[in-house]
Amino acid sequence: MHFNQPAGAGHEEAGMIEASCLCGGVEWSVEEPLGTMSHCHCTRCRKAHGSAFATYVGARASGFVLRAGVTIGRYASSAGGERCFCTRCAAVVPGEPAGKWIFVPAGNFHADPGVRPNAHIFAASKAPWYTVDDGLPCFDAWPPGSGGAVLEDFDRRAAAGENPK
Repeated sequence: MHFNQPAGAGHEEAGMIEASCLCGGVEWSVEEPLGTMSHCHCTRCRKAHGSAFATYVGARASGFVLRAGVTIGRYASSAGGERCFCTRCAAVVPGEPAGKWIFVPAGNFHADPGVRPNAHIFAASKAPWYTVDDGLPCFDAWPPGSGGAVLEDFDRRAAAGENPK
């Protein structure tokens, strides 16, 4: 994995898919083939993205290159978990790899990444105003066999140290 090359040093190598934040201050590329793409409905993803769900795609960490021309901010959204963002435009950017994989926000790709969503995860936490009706499988938490940790939903006021009366 390669970090902190100058922004704008991007290259369209064969098999590399390029992405960036809204302002272009943080750019990254991932090497094909990509892994699973899924829509996450957990409360943390919904709040971080300001939408009904966040779509992430897995890529091999060894094929991930980050070029940051601005500081990447980090917010500890859970014990042991961070949400990373561009400090200039506040767009979501990739965090640290999880073992051999890194999960990147799919909405930041410059072109079609060539994979499609294959599931809705943490559907038990979905926004009450959103209906999942696209025919993809839905899982209340992680799909069976994925082995990810399940965090409890949280009360925003309690997380901020307020009394959630």
